[in-house]
Amino acid sequence: MEFIGITRLVDGKEEDLFVAACPEHNYYYKGTPPITHGCRECWAAYYISEWCIAGSKPEDVDRLEAMIRHAAEADDKGEFKFIPEFDFKVEHEEN
Repeated sequence: MEFIGITRLVDGKEEDLFVAACPEHNYYYKGTPPITHGCRECWAAYYISEWCIAGSKPEDVDRLEAMIRHAAEADDKGEFKFIPEFDFKVEHEEN
C-alpha cells in the first residue's frame, strides 16, 4: 500500500488530497470498497482511508460503525480474511 496525492472536485472546488492506494490493482480510495476480492493492499487502503475520515461528519462515524459490524459478521461466517498490518514507513520526496 502507498499514499498518493490526487486532486478531486469537492463542492465544485479543486482539493488536493492524499489517499491510500494499491499500486498493483490501481485501486485508490474513492469512498467505495475495492472490486478485488482478496487483495490485502486494496482492502488495507479502503479501511485505513475509512478510519482516517471517520469523525469528520456524524454520518461517517455511523458508516464506520456499520463497516466494522459487517466485517465482524463476515468474519464469524468465515468469509472475511483481511488481517491488517500497521508497519507504515513515511517518506518525503523532494520535487
